[in-house]
Amino acid sequence: MTLLCCPVCQEELTQTSNKKSFECANKHMFDKAKQGYVNLLLSHQKKSKHPGDTVEMVNARTAFLNQGYYQPILNSFIDIALQNQPYDTSQPGILSYLDIACGEGYYTAGIHSALCNSFPMASPKLRSYGIDISTPAIKAATRRHKEITWLVGSAYQLPFPALSLDLASCLFCRVDYTEANRVLKPGGLFIVATTGVKHLIELREKIYDSLKPDTTTEDLTEVAGLTKVKEVRITAPATIEDQSMISNLLLMTPHYWRCSPSAQKQLSQQNQLSVTIDINFTVFKKNESLETAKCRNPNDSL
Repeated sequence: MTLLCCPVCQEELTQTSNKKSFECANKHMFDKAKQGYVNLLLSHQKKSKHPGDTVEMVNARTAFLNQGYYQPILNSFIDIALQNQPYDTSQPGILSYLDIACGEGYYTAGIHSALCNSFPMASPKLRSYGIDISTPAIKAATRRHKEITWLVGSAYQLPFPALSLDLASCLFCRVDYTEANRVLKPGGLFIVATTGVKHLIELREKIYDSLKPDTTTEDLTEVAGLTKVKEVRITAPATIEDQSMISNLLLMTPHYWRCSPSAQKQLSQQNQLSVTIDINFTVFKKNESLETAKCRNPNDSL
């Protein structure tokens, strides 16, 4: 059993008897790749032939995250998810979690494992999903955790029915609050992570001639049927004592595409770099009283 909707017609997707494909009532079929993921991204949802993170970016991010430099971010993410669980873990049933724009799955796998470990023996089972537009990222994610359903798909047209998820998250990506609201159950939680003004400031000072002043004025209290219930800011130092990891850090950020070749070269020659981790977590709750259409119309605009 899955919670998936066909991205073409929005009918329920069910696994075929051989467990190698997913099919809807209108016979739209999507095969599972040999790595175990399912590609539900339609051609008109792409803005390029190979959207999202490249193989090089994914490999850099995986190598960097595996060294534990961003463990404080994951730890805070786990603490927030456990402290704000939108369900009673003592009751039987199925609980559903979706990580939107999950990348190579570092945070998704961490949350899945933590939630599973937090449930008592008689508590609900957890069904977790990770979705990203990058095929290389999802291929890497399949190596993180085999029990998670990994999907290539659009964060702005999620292949899930309305009111189907207990918990969703979106870390370091542009957020579609309306779509998150659509798929969450009443009372469900949505955790959003964004970078703070001091995040990697030491790296940015080395690659840019000057830093643009922070002009962020967005302070969302209620948006698209979601009400902010909590904000958490974490800051922590990290010292990278490996030349290759410094290069990986740059490659996994948008700064790689913005800085000059000379700045890239200069940074790649450093053997040590101390940086500041500065992350903002915001927790939203789905309003209990709002009605939501069952599925997004495939003809709706993005």
